[in-house]
Amino acid sequence: MQDWVFDTQGDLVVCPVLREGKGEVVEYRGIPQFCPPIYERVGDKLQLRRDETGGYVFAEAVRDKVGNVVRSGEGKPMFKR
Repeated sequence: MQDWVFDTQGDLVVCPVLREGKGEVVEYRGIPQFCPPIYERVGDKLQLRRDETGGYVFAEAVRDKVGNVVRSGEGKPMFKR
């Protein structure tokens, strides 16, 4: 299921496209894949994590030795936790 991601101000957050080591867009069942955002708990709320510069933080893909994205047995890209 795909959901829209909004920040605390209600602005749409655009997730970066996931690419292989040589720059090709990663697809799963013909659909381009994106790096999911990282959330953190602040008090009793979940919110998007930001880095030192104020930018949003997105999950990193697990990669093999040559930089290609590692996939699950189903073919879905795997991300670091």
